[in-house]
Amino acid sequence: MDWKIKDKLFADPWLWVIYGIVVLLNLIYFFQLRSTPYFNNLYLDPAYYWRRGQKIANGDWLGREIFEMSPLYPYLLGIYQGIFGQNLSLIRIIQILAASLTPVLTYQLGKNLLNQPAGVLAGIMTALYKPFFVYNSMLMKSWLSPLFYILTALLLSPPTLNGYSVFGAGLVWGLASLVRGNNLLILPLILIWLALTHRSKWYQHCAAFFLGFILVIAPVTIRNYVVGQEFVLVTSGGGEVFYIGSRPQNKGEYRFPAFVRPDPLTEHDDFRAEARRRTANPDLSRKEASSYWFSEGLKQIKTRPSLYLKNLGRKFVLFWNAYEIPDNVNLEFRQDVTTMLKWPLLTFGVIAPLGVLGIFWDSREEKRLKFSLLLLIGAFLSVAPFFVYARFRLGIVPLLAVGASCAVFNLYKTVMDKSHQKLTVYLLVLAVLIAFCNFPLDLNRAGKRAVSHANLGTLYYRQGDYGAALRELEEAVQIDPFNELAYRFRVLTYMDKGDYARALNSLEFLKKLGIKPYDYHNLKANIYSRQKDYRKLREEYLWLVKLEPNNFNANFSLGALYGEAGDFETAIKYLEIAKRINPNNSRTYHNLALAYEKLGNQEKAKHYNQQANKLQP
Repeated sequence: MDWKIKDKLFADPWLWVIYGIVVLLNLIYFFQLRSTPYFNNLYLDPAYYWRRGQKIANGDWLGREIFEMSPLYPYLLGIYQGIFGQNLSLIRIIQILAASLTPVLTYQLGKNLLNQPAGVLAGIMTALYKPFFVYNSMLMKSWLSPLFYILTALLLSPPTLNGYSVFGAGLVWGLASLVRGNNLLILPLILIWLALTHRSKWYQHCAAFFLGFILVIAPVTIRNYVVGQEFVLVTSGGGEVFYIGSRPQNKGEYRFPAFVRPDPLTEHDDFRAEARRRTANPDLSRKEASSYWFSEGLKQIKTRPSLYLKNLGRKFVLFWNAYEIPDNVNLEFRQDVTTMLKWPLLTFGVIAPLGVLGIFWDSREEKRLKFSLLLLIGAFLSVAPFFVYARFRLGIVPLLAVGASCAVFNLYKTVMDKSHQKLTVYLLVLAVLIAFCNFPLDLNRAGKRAVSHANLGTLYYRQGDYGAALRELEEAVQIDPFNELAYRFRVLTYMDKGDYARALNSLEFLKKLGIKPYDYHNLKANIYSRQKDYRKLREEYLWLVKLEPNNFNANFSLGALYGEAGDFETAIKYLEIAKRINPNNSRTYHNLALAYEKLGNQEKAKHYNQQANKLQP
């Protein structure tokens, strides 16, 4: 791009108008979010990314294992935390300022491909898209996808299209693939499109795009090999998500297997542990575990191919449906705590029908939006093997906005031309698309709302606002009497309030729901510990060591309890087990020394005192 083009871009007042609108609206949402527990309490993916960013900021740039989740965003957070520390407000403002470029770039793409009025409309549509406000202020990678998608499309569109812009587009698509691994699957489609539409220079443009892409991806691949001694392009979790998407129980949404705890901090380790158990190979690597789950997914497809195809069709319906399938955030529920989301903003149910109509219609007649059509098709195909969340389709929204603007102006032109037959077809197709995208699906919205109440209750609990926590948790169990998370935190809330009778009562509800026996007895032990009911506490710890003989805390606690009760021989029995499990705990040696001293064995008492002093001088 030469300097004259740059000067024209920055002299365009619409760029600044659209940017100003979107920044202002995002800041309104930001200030409303600040008064909610969501602002300072991170959980699920945001917690994972923030903690990984902390490690990077503390110097752990390389890491120790092959990446299990997309790496770009944690490194951005690591750079931020290394410069600005733990400020959760500033990072959100920086994200807002960067993400607000997406409507500006959408305007520019619409202007380049269509005309300025169409570009303005597309930019404003993108600026008013409701889900963007939520994701722009979340500590999540999602806001990067729309930015990279629209920037790639802009670099590959006239009048800027040349070898340098194609190379730049390759760089950007490499970054997009470090945000969402499924974008790797779209790469062949882009290269084919470049070859077919740039025939005079197809090999140059394909080489330039691929070179830019590889320059971004290669350092990650090399890094994975250095730390894991295995060739993994970006992340090792592809087999796991493919297995989830291939399960007969999966009807398009994420349904985790029974052996997985649905949290990014634990789920990948759970998958690997289960793969090791099934293969009887305790040394199974991350790549090998991923390959195992990929093969298991293929087996499930082969076993019930018709059901798999049916579920693929359901994924297509879910991908294009207006309902924002929640993952880390439930947009319907978030409207209750941030009033701006109740404003008449644009949703997927509005932009998608118009966008699809405009892109397909233009691709058939003018062929200006054919690359947008390619990315729409690629976005779905790259998600289809896995499962659908609303945030997985965020990248195509700016492209849909350009298509929607095109549809509006085509409709206006058809009306002005008095082409009644064309207008009838146009409106009929639009009506079908609106009905399809806005069809009310049975997606257990009440259950998802219950989960959101439970999650909000946990955040209030962490803030110490027990009244608000119980209000949200009670609402969750009223909607869904089988919500385990709500009952679990109801136990913890009552326990922290000192209402042990209600804590125990809630715990019995948890037991009926099928809570794991270890979790049940562990929670019960915590209640009896708060009550200082040491006899019952000892009984619960006996249950715990029966269920998990190598549990350090249970064995150590039993040793301490028996010691306080004067049964020093039994105390030594459990303390010796605790010492074997964790030989570096000074308190274990100290308690052993006291027990042997009480039994009159001064030699062993002296020995264990020396060991305790070595570990904690």
